[in-house]
Amino acid sequence: MEVSGSAPLLSVDDTTVGQVIENRRIVDLPLNGRNYLQLASLSPGVTNTSAPSNGASSFQGGSRGAVSITINGQRNDFNHYTLDGIENTDPNFNTYILLPSVDALQEFKMQTATYPSEFGFSVSQINVTTKSGTNGFHGSAFEFLRNSWFDAKNYFDSPTAPIPEFRRNQFGATVGGPIIRNRLFFLGNYEGLRDSKAQTRIATVPLSALTGGNFTGLNTIYDPSTRTAGPGGTITATPFPGNMISSSRFSPIATALLKYWGTPNRSGTSNNYVNNEALTNTSNQYMARIDYQMTKSLSWFGRYNFDKDAQYVPGSFPQEGSVISTRPDQVLAGGTQVLRPNLVNEVRFGWTRFVNDLTGPNAYKTDINGTILHIPGLNPSNASAFWGVPQINVAGYGSFGDPYTVYLTHNNIWEGHDTASWTLGKHFLMIGAVYQPIHYHQTGNQAALGSLSMDGSATGNPQVAGSVGNSVADFLLGYLSFTQVGIQPADAELHGTYYAGFVGDTWRLNQKLTIDYGVRYEYLTPLADQTDNSSNLTKIDTSAPILVRASNKGTNLDPYAGITARLTNVPIVRDGRLGPGLVNPDKNNFAPRLGISYALDDKTVVRAGIGTFYDVLDMGNSIYDMSRTLAGLRR
Repeated sequence: MEVSGSAPLLSVDDTTVGQVIENRRIVDLPLNGRNYLQLASLSPGVTNTSAPSNGASSFQGGSRGAVSITINGQRNDFNHYTLDGIENTDPNFNTYILLPSVDALQEFKMQTATYPSEFGFSVSQINVTTKSGTNGFHGSAFEFLRNSWFDAKNYFDSPTAPIPEFRRNQFGATVGGPIIRNRLFFLGNYEGLRDSKAQTRIATVPLSALTGGNFTGLNTIYDPSTRTAGPGGTITATPFPGNMISSSRFSPIATALLKYWGTPNRSGTSNNYVNNEALTNTSNQYMARIDYQMTKSLSWFGRYNFDKDAQYVPGSFPQEGSVISTRPDQVLAGGTQVLRPNLVNEVRFGWTRFVNDLTGPNAYKTDINGTILHIPGLNPSNASAFWGVPQINVAGYGSFGDPYTVYLTHNNIWEGHDTASWTLGKHFLMIGAVYQPIHYHQTGNQAALGSLSMDGSATGNPQVAGSVGNSVADFLLGYLSFTQVGIQPADAELHGTYYAGFVGDTWRLNQKLTIDYGVRYEYLTPLADQTDNSSNLTKIDTSAPILVRASNKGTNLDPYAGITARLTNVPIVRDGRLGPGLVNPDKNNFAPRLGISYALDDKTVVRAGIGTFYDVLDMGNSIYDMSRTLAGLRR
């Protein structure tokens, strides 16, 4: 006699619209970069071809900013990532925090619609489960290699120079097995990435004659220091003799800045500079998991993940690119106890930290403005994260200088979950609660290093409207047409707490029909800035709006304490009138759910449902922006 069995091809007792992608497909299907989220598009209604969030793609390290999963036409920041049942979503841009190695995954599940009340926080769910060790020792190791030795040359590269370097090594190993047979198991995983790919960045730079002050044969340049007002308000100026500027007239700041601006390394007067500096990615991630079957009715597991990413994105000129440093950590402990044959209780506790810094290559190292350039008004607080070369924009030429936007992010999430499950006849009941404090700390500003522009108007003929002399001449003389400078860092320590409770019932009426119904309540307290640097407007529908500064340190304090900027024509108060988070709390987030699954035959299942689903935190970055008002931007 032979007995055989297999898993059903269709799930008839699950009303959720979605798909489980198990380990075999994760490992066997080709994945560029070993990113399992590429498989999300295997689920109906899911695409990964839309543009990622602009903020995430600019600020976040690793592949976080490049991932864009759109589910059922929703925004790509409406997704909620979990890892072994605890939070894996960055409160800043709603991207993932940790991306475990594919060899450490058991499965991941896309829940795109009509899922039970057990799940919430956002509209769509991406739930990932890691592997555990077993009674047998198992291990694997790998390395993937790509190399410029096998590549053809880019059309825009120098015809005489070697092919720009490309080196990519992705490697790792996994091992698992028993510590105590049938009781205690372990699994460890490591994955590393060393990626260096030379870029081909084309820019236009002035010829050495121009940076030497010789503008012969070009537009006549006028000496702005000779401008005088004549009868009727007419302004006149004298042209520079021979259309040349003596080096004695050069601004010392411009002279100091010239070494950060490239000189031509290609022929011609346009697109005459190429930077082949490498875009580099270095990553090391580790995972350790322990599973303990304490008794027949009680089991525990714990997991620790640590990742460290370093990325350098070149600019138009060497050593003027973006430096992105990322460090996530996660600790999880969970237990499952069988209280009775039909009653199970499960608890989980977690802590997640996410550190992400976007700076320039001189941050924390060299105070170039303070020691070399001495441009007044830049970085008045002398924050070392804002050290570097300001962005210089000379019309008609490639901009140079360090990235002028700096953001430092340090987030912590703590959480506790408790879920009880009963099986009562044809009913499977669940009741649970979530407690999750969220601390989101960010500091930075647009134009943190300053942005200075020259358009040639200073050396134009003042008697001719719109006349332009030469933007390089303006640069050499030190005349600016536009400036944008962050006055001080926008610093916010945003604290909030997420509470949720749910009850649900999966009712298997017969072998064909299943009904899932329940309700969930969710509440996220308004994120309150503990530094009191945030502010918000009230009475905006009147002719006299008022700016309200946060009052978490006390009410009726000086609204300008610690603030450099000053507002005109807008009164500012610090009296607590808008509450701790400067917005009204949203306490009515009740989310009823109803799902139905009906098997027409062995090959066809129809699912339908209706429910309310909340996006509880629609990108914390928009809340952080309230701290940028008083930080100030000078133009």
